[in-house]
Amino acid sequence: MKILFFTDTHIKSRNPRSRIDDYEDSIYKKIEEIREISINENVDMILHGGDLFDKADVGIKTASKFGKLFQTFPKKIHIISGNHDIYGYNPNSIDRAMMGLYNSLDVLELVEEDNPIIMERDGLRVQISGQPYTHDIDSSDKSYYYPKRLDNVDYHILMIHSFLLYKKFIEQIEYTLIDQIMDTDCDIVLSGHYHTGFKTVKVNEKFFANPGSIARMTNTESERKRIPKVLIIELTKNDIKIEEIFLKSAKNSSEIFSNDKLNPYSIKNKSLLDIKERLSMLSSNPIIDINNNLKSIGREMKIDEEIIDEAIRRIE
Repeated sequence: MKILFFTDTHIKSRNPRSRIDDYEDSIYKKIEEIREISINENVDMILHGGDLFDKADVGIKTASKFGKLFQTFPKKIHIISGNHDIYGYNPNSIDRAMMGLYNSLDVLELVEEDNPIIMERDGLRVQISGQPYTHDIDSSDKSYYYPKRLDNVDYHILMIHSFLLYKKFIEQIEYTLIDQIMDTDCDIVLSGHYHTGFKTVKVNEKFFANPGSIARMTNTESERKRIPKVLIIELTKNDIKIEEIFLKSAKNSSEIFSNDKLNPYSIKNKSLLDIKERLSMLSSNPIIDINNNLKSIGREMKIDEEIIDEAIRRIE
């Protein structure tokens, strides 16, 4: 059985501040290439790790354009919702968002929490569990990484939109280390959300993978060096193989980022935490109220709106 996995497409019509090319067209061409890869690799299933859109209410014209493209894929895309696909970091708002409309129109299929999909092919029975983004997904309780494994499955794959990392990060920001969830009974954990991604990690015959976002939205050194990619997962009765395929349609960084705008999002960690503290002062539940309070904080602190967006993306 072959599965293609990609994540964090962040579809939108407006160019990120750092980009000098046509961002929407660039994403469109990458998704076209992903369709061709899925055909050439003769995959049995296509998975998306969330943040299909850059905001829950993406414009109808853009949504229509990409919806038609997704309908030309050889297999329907199975997807979880990311933080940008929903309102107020609440996965229950999906029915009001554009992704919910896609789901109801059968453009793609949502993999919902506690409602896994079973795929049977080539004598294999594979469980796909989905965990959409929620504001406490990387809290001290790591239960979101432990979905129930059904009986009589050969492999269990978890798709999760979370801040899963292979090494330590800033302690004030919630994240999850692979070391903390190595006892999960999932055979493969596929994560989105962390745009940089990481090399596939194999521990105790379990695989942890994040290919990174296919979108490069910030003009940072890491994004200039990174080439967007997808994963091809091949399952047999006795083996798991995960291959990286880099996208040929991804342009050279010099074609998409302007040198005179180098690193506009280089915010010191302390500044990020200052913003988070200001948000906390405004509400007893700052995560829920971020969208309502963010712009007023930005105006008060005289911070560019694009930088505030990036700060929240990192704080999440």
